[in-house]
Amino acid sequence: MCVLMGCAGDDSPGSGCASCEIKNLEGSCVPNLRGCDDPRPYIGYYGEDPGVFEPVDASRGVYLDGGSFDVPASSERTQCTYVVLSPEADFILGRYEARMSAGSHHFNMMRFDPGTLEAAGIELGVPQDCVNVGVPIYVAGSEWHYVDAPLSNGLGEKIPAGSGLVMEVHYVNTTAEQLRGRVEVNLFRRDASEVEHYIGLYFNVMQGFEISPRSTGTFRARCPAAEGANVVLLTSHMHRFGRRFTISLFDDVAGTNEPLYESLTYDHPVIQQRTDQPLVIGPNQGFEWSCEYENFLDEPLREGEMGLTNEMCIMVAYYYDERGGLPYCFQPASAF
Repeated sequence: MCVLMGCAGDDSPGSGCASCEIKNLEGSCVPNLRGCDDPRPYIGYYGEDPGVFEPVDASRGVYLDGGSFDVPASSERTQCTYVVLSPEADFILGRYEARMSAGSHHFNMMRFDPGTLEAAGIELGVPQDCVNVGVPIYVAGSEWHYVDAPLSNGLGEKIPAGSGLVMEVHYVNTTAEQLRGRVEVNLFRRDASEVEHYIGLYFNVMQGFEISPRSTGTFRARCPAAEGANVVLLTSHMHRFGRRFTISLFDDVAGTNEPLYESLTYDHPVIQQRTDQPLVIGPNQGFEWSCEYENFLDEPLREGEMGLTNEMCIMVAYYYDERGGLPYCFQPASAF
């Protein structure tokens, strides 16, 4: 039996679609339903909250409440809520859903060895200042108020049994009123029998760039990729000074540099799905990514975490099959 969780009208985020439909990541209209047998594939939705979120039943996954906190007027604040998953079995993620209140800049979920949380004496389940508890591995995230992101059939993301998770929420309040920050997350379980490939992640971070006051600057960096990896998703992350983000595939032997991706918006970066035709990494190949900035401040703009006064240039690529090890590649920026 199909159960409606909410209907998108003409003035909703699904504008342009029929009643009770929303747009997916490919821009196609899909039913705003859960548990319905529909011939069209449900790719996912990133945008404003369409009003369909409710905690997932424990038989289908895990619901996580990140709690709430105040964000004073004309300020920004990052808070982290730490939890620990069941130690009984690995959790195979097949889809995640997250909802943030207004004023959010981004949400990240990362996993840790739970022993690091215990050793640091971290209180679980309540928002608090973020603590350095070792190198985390990225699980999920969004720069939208609402995200519903299913992995394609046959794919799964393995989260080891008993993992510690952190919900990191960054808010930028440019208003004259105090905001209330909050995130809720549903992690939907996928049965191991349905998984053909496990997802891995490339998280490539550019470091050490600076743009002079009242000027523009463009920077690039390169990171290798493993031969045989099948890339199924590309996306990017910048702050409010970002004007253009590109990703290309370089080949050191052939001397080529093939354009793959472009995004012209920092707050709603392009989510490029390649599941139907994965990009297969060949020998001697890797990713080059670039960021173009406009510094409209009267002071230098540097790499950093603050959304109002710093910038970032991070590319993210999902691939299969997962190779193990830490997914990060940090490279110094090169101006051009």
